[in-house]
Amino acid sequence: MDIAISREIRIVNAFKAFLRTIAVYQEAVSYLIQIVLIHFLDLSGLISNEAMMHIEKLIHGTSKRPARYPYFDAHFLKFPSYLRRTAISAAISAVKLYKANMEKWEAGDRKHKKPRLTINRSVMPAFYHGNMFEFDVVDGFWYARLKLYNGKDWVWYRFRLSQADVWNIQNECDIHKDLSSPTLKRHGDRFSLCFVLKLKTDLPDSVSRICAVDLGLNTHAVCVIMTPDGTVLGRRFIHFPVEEDRIRRVLNEVKKAKSMSKCSPRRLYRFADFYNETLSTKIASAITEYALEMDADVIVMEHLSAGGT
Repeated sequence: MDIAISREIRIVNAFKAFLRTIAVYQEAVSYLIQIVLIHFLDLSGLISNEAMMHIEKLIHGTSKRPARYPYFDAHFLKFPSYLRRTAISAAISAVKLYKANMEKWEAGDRKHKKPRLTINRSVMPAFYHGNMFEFDVVDGFWYARLKLYNGKDWVWYRFRLSQADVWNIQNECDIHKDLSSPTLKRHGDRFSLCFVLKLKTDLPDSVSRICAVDLGLNTHAVCVIMTPDGTVLGRRFIHFPVEEDRIRRVLNEVKKAKSMSKCSPRRLYRFADFYNETLSTKIASAITEYALEMDADVIVMEHLSAGGT
């Protein structure tokens, strides 16, 4: 069985070099969301790649085929083709999720507020191997070469990587062959490259017990021990009210600080991220401990779709 896990490599010498690239990419996604919303019915029945190509023909023209919406080529000059397709896919995913939530709401599911489509989204660009990203080793130190926007053109920059992060990944796989194209990830003023690593593992020939995990809202997780015939052997509700209350208190402080000032309360955001990461670690540990306690062979997690409205 293939397992996909994420690994991050920190960039140690970049603080503001990515800001222009992020800004122009997010602006492109915002514009493309409006185009996808207009032509959403045309995308019905198309697979993801066909839908992406359909939108690309509308906004990107050639010498023989002018674009229906020439604003994109004129405003986003020399926008890399791979990055353009990534932005289109992000826009299509956002509109699809919005439409799906709206259909549920119109069908009578009024547990939540009426869905809203957020045009300005905090999405981060992906850098495709060879075209926008390359590894580079100089004097034993690992670097990443990335194609970024400098305000006028897209040019190559070289950034030093965390050697410890690279060495940890090298212990798991071939860093040149097994890693996917990285996505930029932001941690305050610092950045890292997030890779998806695919590993193969062997499952037991006969699975006698599974630990099924449902991630909920009222409780952080519900674990159910089941046998192949559907018999439930045990159930445990995992909830950490103290940690949850701490996160809500910090988020309320963030809301209050933003209402009193236009400045971003970065310190409070760091606290919220730290508390959230701590809570995630505790939930994962509790799930694993319960599975071991009940002699479960595998843990089956609920599949959550990415994105938001």
